Amino acid sequence: IDWDRPLFLRKPFAVVDSSYQLLAYLLSDMKKDLMAKNGELHLVKLPIQLEFHDTYNDSTIYNRRIVEERLEEITDALDIPYHNLNVPLRKLENPDDLYMDWDFHYDKDGHDWVAQQLYEHIKLP
Repeated sequence: IDWDRPLFLRKPFAVVDSSYQLLAYLLSDMKKDLMAKNGELHLVKLPIQLEFHDTYNDSTIYNRRIVEERLEEITDALDIPYHNLNVPLRKLENPDDLYMDWDFHYDKDGHDWVAQQLYEHIKLP
């Protein structure tokens, strides 16, 4: 079962919209808690392999960028730094090299790539 598929629908189910509302509420709450402790909340969008295959191809039904766009809207509204790792992944010649051959999870190279991206994007004070 592909549990991610409803997230990429151009016209999402009501439960997907309410999930984003809940996410915004939770992020806002986490941001307040961190600010009270002199911390800062960042949101990182990790690419899933299906976003780069024809599974969620841009069509009348699916929009492969809708998740990252909705996360950007939420983080912009809440003034939370957003690190969309889909952007640098799109620049790779073969993003499939970061995933296991038999599964949609990162392999060692994928985990190393994510760690490098986080190091480059999130600077500590």
